[in-house]
Amino acid sequence: MKAARFISNHRLAGATVRALYLFSMYTGIRALANRLRSRFLPDPRASLIDGVTLEIDDAQLFGVRVHARACDNIGDEKQVGGMISVYLKQPGIPWYLYSLLRVSSHFGCGHIEVAFSESDGRVCIYAIRNMLRSNLNRVGLASRMKGLSLGTEEDEIQVLTGITEELRSNGLKPCLASPAECVSRAVSPWLLKSETRDRAMTALTRKYERLAKRVVMDHSS
Repeated sequence: MKAARFISNHRLAGATVRALYLFSMYTGIRALANRLRSRFLPDPRASLIDGVTLEIDDAQLFGVRVHARACDNIGDEKQVGGMISVYLKQPGIPWYLYSLLRVSSHFGCGHIEVAFSESDGRVCIYAIRNMLRSNLNRVGLASRMKGLSLGTEEDEIQVLTGITEELRSNGLKPCLASPAECVSRAVSPWLLKSETRDRAMTALTRKYERLAKRVVMDHSS
């Protein structure tokens, strides 16, 4: 009886945390808090590409923003964390709507986001996610935004390739963390429902395995 009650309370607590997190995300509270926090963190060297405009496949232009983000140290090595936010210059939908949709990203401006840690000029990427598409999927609206591009894994690969090339041109050394490290660093298990957690983790591992084969860069050990 006590065990059943504990499990029930644990599930309720998890559901409450997820609900509060989603509320802060969709209202932009999370983005505002992250922006305020970033002002008190050291700027990563990857900020050299903040504000640049890149081109995907000789067709689409996208803007880049870079924000500092808290990052755990690995061993005795001091790490600087950051998030690269990518957004379309010509989204294919009204700009005001596009801006509103991006409020749910980590810093309120990302369509696709790339998380990284940095040390001695080495930028180790451990997550890439189409935040806009993912957040629209959560509320069942993705199918209604047919004018939006940057909606496939192939687009993520092209964005990641463009970002790494720009980092190299600024004297930085991009690398991709191992698939296992990508999943462990990029995913908060308590934000996933217990009944779908294992399936989601497996799918993400396979995604980063595909990225490791497709994107030309160094790989961390």
